[in-house]
Amino acid sequence: MPTDAHDVCAIIVATEQDGDLIWREFAGKPLLTWSIAAFAATPSIARVLLVVPEPPAGHVQAICEQEPWEIVSAILPGGARRRDGVEVALRALPDECSLVAIHDALRPLVTTALIEVGMALARETGVAIPVEPVKETIKRVRDGVIIGFVPRERLTRAQTPQFFSRGILQKAYQRAAPDLDPPDEGALLLAADLPIHCYTGNAENLRVTSVDEAPVVEELLRRRLG
Repeated sequence: MPTDAHDVCAIIVATEQDGDLIWREFAGKPLLTWSIAAFAATPSIARVLLVVPEPPAGHVQAICEQEPWEIVSAILPGGARRRDGVEVALRALPDECSLVAIHDALRPLVTTALIEVGMALARETGVAIPVEPVKETIKRVRDGVIIGFVPRERLTRAQTPQFFSRGILQKAYQRAAPDLDPPDEGALLLAADLPIHCYTGNAENLRVTSVDEAPVVEELLRRRLG
């Protein structure tokens, strides 16, 4: 359920490898714009911090000036690793922020409904990560030969935004070995032996990992525009 609290900050993060995609236009706007818009439309989000690789000169500022956003409070440099950029953003959070949402900039189809559900659960549990069930059969392969399978009933795909109590997230980073390069903050918490609660994600909350997936995401965004 929506809340009127204003202690939630969102970190939208992209690594150096994501640079070409986040500036590419989808349904008439740069990919990054869609994620910012979803958080800006969620009343409970107080601030959005962008962690992005070096853009074309003035590109981020131009995007923020074109849209009616006062919510973007910082634009920070993205690194080669996701965790490096998130750590920079954590140090830049305002004092009043007690709940943190980490969102992958390559997921432009995030909705305010998904954000609100994650926020509500994280307020109860301290951590909330959206997941989707795996529908395919997963095989284990060695040297080109199938040697077994993993029951898909035990598997899910993690999405973002992932929500954390600020204290829990800071503790996870403090415990993390310097060379640890987790795919997301959920993996960071697992490495720190901290509990993780999950909630149902959205099948359309796709991650754009290559230009091959662009047409599908483009079509879904255009449908939302009506």
